[in-house]
Amino acid sequence: MVIALVFPGLADAQIYKWKDKNGVTRYSDTRPTDTLKVDEIGKASAAKPKAATAEPTAKSVEKPTKSVEQEADPDEAARIRAEKSEQEKKEKENKAEQEKTRADNCRDAKAKYKTFAQGGRIYEMDENGERQYFDDAGLDARKAQAESEMRQYCN
Repeated sequence: MVIALVFPGLADAQIYKWKDKNGVTRYSDTRPTDTLKVDEIGKASAAKPKAATAEPTAKSVEKPTKSVEQEADPDEAARIRAEKSEQEKKEKENKAEQEKTRADNCRDAKAKYKTFAQGGRIYEMDENGERQYFDDAGLDARKAQAESEMRQYCN
């Protein structure tokens, strides 16, 4: 341990970075044999003590993988960003349209409630085009229905 602290150059090791067959980025101090493209990152820090083992360190340390945008080439990253932007734009448009529909439904429900709450001679047109006037029970039922719609759409 004293030697490692006195001579930090002896504790340094080369770090290699590569992607395995599943596309996971791996880091290790031993060069992989099954991968052609390997990046040499540099020497490991002397401040990090290495475990003393008789066998070579074949296990790689897995770091958090980068996002697809960071791993892809610049054109691919731009395409991915454009797709995400387009998807977010569509989601905003859908949400705005749903809010508009909800506001319209609320406005209509309030108008219906006001009409049926006033009472009087209120009618509907039947399939023959003739007026069918509501009686008191019909007015109360329509008023309750409009009240229910207001609770549903006007929150």
